[in-house]
Amino acid sequence: MRFIRILLAIPTIFATVNATPADDMENLEASCESAANVLNASLNNTMGMNTSSLIQKLTWQVGASKANLGIINSTKPSILPDQADDTTRPLESDYLEYIGSVGTLSEALVRRGRIFHQEMNLPVYDALRGFAMGVQAYGLQLREAYMISEDAYVRTFTAGSYIVDAQSVWANKANYPGVRKVRRGAFGGR
Repeated sequence: MRFIRILLAIPTIFATVNATPADDMENLEASCESAANVLNASLNNTMGMNTSSLIQKLTWQVGASKANLGIINSTKPSILPDQADDTTRPLESDYLEYIGSVGTLSEALVRRGRIFHQEMNLPVYDALRGFAMGVQAYGLQLREAYMISEDAYVRTFTAGSYIVDAQSVWANKANYPGVRKVRRGAFGGR
């Protein structure tokens, strides 16, 4: 069942190839929300979940959106700093919705990391580090192209701190972050 949910999220992840920046933001938001839903649904049964792969796919999508934005910015002029006011920011609202979904994803990752799970922590930690760098670089590129305001760019740092919170949960070197309660039988002692 979880495998099917992950497969349903893949088309959204790869939809950024020839999209406009606004479409990229909508796809990023949908992908983050979808990943958060998958992670929340997996809280009861954590067997076979590959959280690091899910985060890595989101990181690739952010990178593809950043590359797509670079191609678009090289073919048409960006907004000049003296022309940039709040009414000319074409991606402001889309960016705020996307960056809010990163917070939702981070909360799901914190919940998943705190419960007993059988996947290794280090791959998830590394994937989150890459995701944080991608989110930061994408926000910076949008800000430098004057497509979002400084206030929206500050939200990038807020989202980054949410990702760091999730990283700290997955920073344990041990495979199992919690204490596994073992049910002892009649002959099992204590």
